[in-house]
Amino acid sequence: MNSPEDLKKAKEFCFRLIKIRQRSEHELRQRLGLKKFSLDIIDEVIGYLKRLILIDDVEFAANWVASRKHNFGSRRIAFELKQKGIAESIIKQELDKLKEDFNEAEYISGIARKKFEKIVKELKDPFKAKKRLYGFFMRKGYPIDVIIDTLEKL
Repeated sequence: MNSPEDLKKAKEFCFRLIKIRQRSEHELRQRLGLKKFSLDIIDEVIGYLKRLILIDDVEFAANWVASRKHNFGSRRIAFELKQKGIAESIIKQELDKLKEDFNEAEYISGIARKKFEKIVKELKDPFKAKKRLYGFFMRKGYPIDVIIDTLEKL
């Protein structure tokens, strides 16, 4: 049986999580499940937080994209959002907005020029330098076609 005390504990737990950073609905459901709260309590708490507008997956995705766009590429951001349980339609919508506002190709070309010069001095081989940069940008999750175009221009 679900007690009012369990409901209170679940709400307090979610408030602590949200205080640290914004969370997706999926993340909160997972964390509540790990704490062994019943599905009824989880559903009730999620509904309560939605009514308070403390959970909004669209806003979460928009904020996540905005905070990650200068460190990671669109492929990695999409992967992270999928892990956080964000719907494909929301991910596509937010990444489309990103492409309108932020040019990944220009951004990584600036980084590539700086890093390329430094790596060539170190390795004394432009081919190896490009190979290293390719790996760097791949790990950051930038689109392959953008990486290749950028490296060809170096």
